[in-house]
Amino acid sequence: MAERTVRIYGEWMTGEAAWTMQSKLPEDSTLFGVILSSDKTNITNMTSRHVAHPLLISLANIKMAVRNKVSSHVFLLTALLPITEFLHPVKCMQGVLEARLIHQCLDIILEPLKQAARIGHMMLDPAGNLRYCFTPLASYIVDTPEVAMLTCVRGKTSPLTMALYKQFGDAFQHPLRTVNTTLTQLKSIKSMCDPQNIEAFFAACEPYHLSSVVDPFWCDWLFTDPNWFLTLEALHHWHRESYDHNVQWCIRIGISMLKQVTGRAQRDIQHYLVAVIVNAAPLGVIIAVHALMDFHYSSQAVTIDGKQCQKILNALNTFYDHKHEVIVHGGRQGAKSKDILDNWYIPKLELMQSVVPSIYQQSQSQMHTATAGYRDDEDDGINDDEDADEAGDLQAAVSYFWGTERVVSNFFKKAQLASLSTTMPRPLHMFVVGSTAIHLNFDPSLRHRHQAIDNVTKKFCLPDLQAALADYIQWEGQTAQNLHKLTGQRQASPTVNLPFKHLDTWFKVHMQQMPRHSGLALLPALMVNASPPDANWKHGHYDAAIFTVDGTEQWPASRLKGNLICSSVLFVLRYKL
Repeated sequence: MAERTVRIYGEWMTGEAAWTMQSKLPEDSTLFGVILSSDKTNITNMTSRHVAHPLLISLANIKMAVRNKVSSHVFLLTALLPITEFLHPVKCMQGVLEARLIHQCLDIILEPLKQAARIGHMMLDPAGNLRYCFTPLASYIVDTPEVAMLTCVRGKTSPLTMALYKQFGDAFQHPLRTVNTTLTQLKSIKSMCDPQNIEAFFAACEPYHLSSVVDPFWCDWLFTDPNWFLTLEALHHWHRESYDHNVQWCIRIGISMLKQVTGRAQRDIQHYLVAVIVNAAPLGVIIAVHALMDFHYSSQAVTIDGKQCQKILNALNTFYDHKHEVIVHGGRQGAKSKDILDNWYIPKLELMQSVVPSIYQQSQSQMHTATAGYRDDEDDGINDDEDADEAGDLQAAVSYFWGTERVVSNFFKKAQLASLSTTMPRPLHMFVVGSTAIHLNFDPSLRHRHQAIDNVTKKFCLPDLQAALADYIQWEGQTAQNLHKLTGQRQASPTVNLPFKHLDTWFKVHMQQMPRHSGLALLPALMVNASPPDANWKHGHYDAAIFTVDGTEQWPASRLKGNLICSSVLFVLRYKL
């Protein structure tokens, strides 16, 4: 067997940080990565605007697919952080006092975890085994303002590197702001100034660009470094950046104006932004926006290898090569003054330089991104677990806490069993095309079976359907079940006689793909939908998909060669003789 030389980054335990921590622990000990999350939340908007600041906790050892599902309830409320109003006459001093209070509260709340990280703690795992556990901080999920507060830096300063706001647009990562750097600077300041003298201490911190927090909560937490645990997440650092900047650049160049945009609308805009601006924005701006879109979505892959990391860096470098086009065409403007800005003082842009290093260290590309829930598979009469061992209550408990609760159905195996079965009705409802397994429900999507060809032609507005079916039969024969494209001029006449008069129609199809990397579990099936034309959708409403139609080509090495790009997946037909 050939040696596997590609390293795959996915779960937290696959990153360099976890391996480094584990190597420093006693033999046979267990590493429990702690995940924290906090964000101020409005409880009431209409009356008095009550605000809460919850602190949530979870474990990085729990699989990402389970942890990111809200229904799994793996984030537990640990404490409510205080929200206070200080009476100091200087407003910036009120912010200093608030930051000090939050750090002090976190220090008290998290002290048991710090002790467990230093000396370990005996715990029971879900299987009932006693383990010697250590609890370093693996991740802290916060928005951009709280990142600065937790790292004890001032505004207009990078929380992860030594870059200042005038360097946010640089096309390289500045030296890291490590835990030793911050603690050494604070020690030097405390030796010269009394921390209780708030205003003097604040002034002494200015040359170091620190916020005047005296004792960060993480200063005595073993294996804890802000560069490790402050991992970027999709909502605040990518999706919000896309709408606050990318979309605004296009609007200011003259694309369109938007009002009352909801979060869902922001997500939808990301999907089609590049396609919308193709004929309206200058080429350089299109390349810059397209590069950032590539960066955002490539960074959210479930698993990432070294080549993918290089593609992420290449996308970011492409943006930096063309970002000047945004300024040249007036995309960067002041929010109030509307003056053209000749700078890139965007904190989220500077943080993008830390994405790939974070993937190498923490392997958390999608650790905090919501994932779709799994659907129940309809009974298709095939048991693909006949050779599986009976799972007891203990194994079920372990599977619930440490893996996906529901076993992903294997449509590839079911299609193989169906093809070998002599009792399964033909044509088969499950078959494999390239690296994709396609599964149809037993009953067609249309309410009545055996629809006349003319009815299907009218319902889906396909005047050449009869000719296309004739060409397919001429190409494959009446019993084949292959997929290929039928483009160009139809060879058959629109009124050609077919060996059948009725069709069964599906426009909801389950599709399952093989994982790109052989070491991963089977990917869950996805539903591809299509809606016939109606009053709201003149031409119907369809999902997009790419099908492999040439068995000699292997994706992704072949790119789009040998593939059919379907801008609209219409339906699957079965003719009735």
